[in-house]
Amino acid sequence: MDPSAVPGTATAIIDLHDRLREFFTDFGPEAVAMTINFSKRTARLGFQITVPAGWRKSSRKVRIPTPEGYGLIRMVDVGLQEQKYLWKRDGTDLVLDAKDLASQRYLVEVEGRISKNSLDSIVYINPLTAKCGDEKCDRYMLEARIKDTEMLENTYRNLNVDEVNFGVSVDVYKVFALAVPPDAKAAGQSKPPAASSGRFGGDGRFGADAGRKQDNAAPPHDRGNFREIVHKVTGEDVVRDYVHATWPYDVGAISRPTKYADNLPQDIAVQALTRLTLRSPAAHGYLVFDRERYAERLRSEFKNL
Repeated sequence: MDPSAVPGTATAIIDLHDRLREFFTDFGPEAVAMTINFSKRTARLGFQITVPAGWRKSSRKVRIPTPEGYGLIRMVDVGLQEQKYLWKRDGTDLVLDAKDLASQRYLVEVEGRISKNSLDSIVYINPLTAKCGDEKCDRYMLEARIKDTEMLENTYRNLNVDEVNFGVSVDVYKVFALAVPPDAKAAGQSKPPAASSGRFGGDGRFGADAGRKQDNAAPPHDRGNFREIVHKVTGEDVVRDYVHATWPYDVGAISRPTKYADNLPQDIAVQALTRLTLRSPAAHGYLVFDRERYAERLRSEFKNL
């Protein structure tokens, strides 16, 4: 069943919205925009508040519990003058004394953490990056979309989901197997390096720590020229020249191989990123691997081994 067809799947983000608004409930907060960073799992809510006449006599305080993952990004008045300096630290909370506010409108932006389940309730990512192509290139299909757009449109003027990410396993084994000369492959028949832990989950999402772990699986240089060349040609600076993404996607981080067969790398993890909005709630595109040009690079690197 298509996950986007399940009614109420966006209620988790509405719950976060309501929690953020609670901090300013006495000021009649009106939602303006929500920006979700899919990779960082954060959500920023922008809204307007109105301080009525006479409110400055109140002794009430606005309190944001930062240990719960909430924070103040900015607060400006109608003249776009920053008002963040009015906030004070009280233990682990951020506190605003209501009597310090003038009677006018303010734009407030607050941030909260968002769980993986909540992200899944907002955005559908097709985990099956089906491969197609021709004699020169491999193309991996990318598909993402916002669920329950009607519900979200009733709540926000604008909603953006930034850094929606895919982890694509680009198959390179056949390219190495055909491009590397037999005598060169024989030079690297020592035991391949141990694979590191995974780079992205079964849902197709690129792991947040993939870039930091990429060198763990790299063949060490002291195992001979063969492994030095493999290390070189599977590095991000080289691979980036042979992959690109079609609009509306961009290429993100690239991780070294973690799996080997016959001492040849099997795949390279490439991250694809896109941005979704209520105006453009779906993104369809391709990650393209220039297999023919990469094979030429391999032949050039290994020819003198």
